[in-house]
Amino acid sequence: MNTHPEIEALKMFFTDNNISLLGIQSVSHKFIVRFSVPQIQLFLNEKKTVAECIEIEIIFNSKDKNKKLQLYIVGLNHPFHPHFKNSRFLFCKKSKWIDYKKNDTNENIVDFVKRVLLSLQFDSDYVIPPGCAYKNIVNKKAGKWYLWEYKTNPFTFQIENFLKKTAAINESQNINISKKFEINESQKDTKKKFQIKETTIGYRPIEQEYSDFETENSLNALSNKKSDEFLIYITENAKLQLFSHIFWRQSTSENCNEQGGILVGNVFIDKEQKKQYAIVEQAIAGVSAKGGSAHLEIGHEVWKDMIDQVDALLEKNPEKKIQIIGWYHTHPNNLDVFMSGTDRNTQQLHFMQDWHYAIVLNPQKQIWKAFYSKDAKECSGFFIQNKENLE
Repeated sequence: MNTHPEIEALKMFFTDNNISLLGIQSVSHKFIVRFSVPQIQLFLNEKKTVAECIEIEIIFNSKDKNKKLQLYIVGLNHPFHPHFKNSRFLFCKKSKWIDYKKNDTNENIVDFVKRVLLSLQFDSDYVIPPGCAYKNIVNKKAGKWYLWEYKTNPFTFQIENFLKKTAAINESQNINISKKFEINESQKDTKKKFQIKETTIGYRPIEQEYSDFETENSLNALSNKKSDEFLIYITENAKLQLFSHIFWRQSTSENCNEQGGILVGNVFIDKEQKKQYAIVEQAIAGVSAKGGSAHLEIGHEVWKDMIDQVDALLEKNPEKKIQIIGWYHTHPNNLDVFMSGTDRNTQQLHFMQDWHYAIVLNPQKQIWKAFYSKDAKECSGFFIQNKENLE
């Protein structure tokens, strides 16, 4: 079969990113490439997502000077996305990518596929980027939903990116690949500097030698773990913020209902000792979250308020390189401390990295447990003293 340099480059891209090539058909100068991307989270509507492998078909005409490419998602589910038009072809569903860009003769097929996949995963640089006219959004309902969600609840789009390599697709686009949460200097016209950026490399634990800290043994987390490969340490400052919010060792009208917030700090890794450990510098309370005796609702405005508080910390201490590394919530009264099904869904949706942590506390019983990764695996937790904090 005749091939083409761009098709060969696309095959290499698939190999580098564990994308399965299903087949290539060649008719004259037209190539039809079918491939399957790893399991990703696909939005089906404003509230429903599904994690599944996605089959994609791309049509490339090597003689087309305008390099107009056609791309379809083929499968049982239609994506809820500003740039996909859903339709049915005979006995199968197809969703066609309607590009927001005019034909770019300098864009090769690999960069086109990268751009579409990043957009499909709701990377903010590729969904409704600067210069994208509203008339170029084919699914207006999805477009309005995305703009509202991105403004009010950016955690919605903290989706794991399966791509291993995403160099800047266009040198004119400044794609930061250092952190998921960061100060974005290019957005000085917006109030919120602290935002989610979905990238390939993303935030990574800082390599640092592990050393024991002075801990308050009476406050150690309950744990059945015999191994201490993953740990979380909470500083004196964060402990005071946390205990003040949840009224530790008390029983009040406030803490008889579930409460929660986010954990801010850094995660470190010692490769020689094979340890990953988090140090929580700040506990930001979601003071207006709505809780009951066995449930907690953290709405858009609560997330926004907590993120704005982290933004203020960064402005006050620009030398500090901190991240949102997890969240906390309470199981009050007579409840045990564990990650419920709802808690695990929250962890998988918003805190899916191996360096993300969660802690569950019962202020009345004075017990707590710690967990890490999207699977909410149990780990060891400690309160430490004399750790320099952000204030």
